Amino acid sequence: MYLSEEEINQFEIDAQNWIRTFYCPTQGYMNSSQILGLYRKEDVTPYMHVFAKHVPQFLHQLKKKDLSLQVFSTSSIEKKNHKQVRLFFGGTTMGGGIDGESAVYKII
Repeated sequence: MYLSEEEINQFEIDAQNWIRTFYCPTQGYMNSSQILGLYRKEDVTPYMHVFAKHVPQFLHQLKKKDLSLQVFSTSSIEKKNHKQVRLFFGGTTMGGGIDGESAVYKII
């Protein structure tokens, strides 16, 4: 599926508005009518940042080359993360572990 330039531009606007809504601060004063914010700016994840700031850029570049976003995958990154988490939590916090090395040492 190929998107038009207008659709890509609208996607970029919508994604950035979604992020702004996500970290919108609480508005109003205490003990009065308040509009509560959802989360803090620090709660925006790297995936959300890429979605709002970089995916539109990728879509523009892929459109120039007649490709679609389906050529990208994060499965290898997720697999590496899974292995590191399993290795870390498989050891003990005392530095022991099954083979005597600390989990932190193994990760490094």
